Amino acid sequence: MSDIGDSMKFKSETAKKAEEVEAEVAKLQSEMKGKEEALVGVETAAMKAEREAAHAELKLKANLMDREELILERVGLKAVQVNWAQIGEAEGQRPDDLTRIQGVDEFAQKKLNVLGIHTYDQLAKMDPLTAEVVNDAMEFTPGRVTKMMWAQQAMQLMHERGR
Repeated sequence: MSDIGDSMKFKSETAKKAEEVEAEVAKLQSEMKGKEEALVGVETAAMKAEREAAHAELKLKANLMDREELILERVGLKAVQVNWAQIGEAEGQRPDDLTRIQGVDEFAQKKLNVLGIHTYDQLAKMDPLTAEVVNDAMEFTPGRVTKMMWAQQAMQLMHERGR
């Protein structure tokens, strides 16, 4: 019951933070609008177009970064569901380049790292149940980790390295 309460509290806090950020963005945009109007006589149309394009690109990057950070926070909260006794913790071990596994891009590797998975050894030790827990925590479509055979790919990469 407290997990649900914590989850609702987290969602409420996150919503409040999002409103605060939106208010701050609106304030900054309002201030920028006033400054833009003061610059109109100084900059050429080409300069203004370039500045507006750069501003739009920066805003898009900020939105994507915020979205990625929120997803990583959400994924990190699910680390408690992983069977660490089975796959082990990677403390003190050098992290592997998990993007060498088919189906693991840079963002998926970030998700795995937030969960506490950093090595091929950990992935190789996943049974189907653990693979599904990891799959669910990473917010993938059901069965993706198993279908992509991450455990088997990790074993192969370890074998190629002679581990």
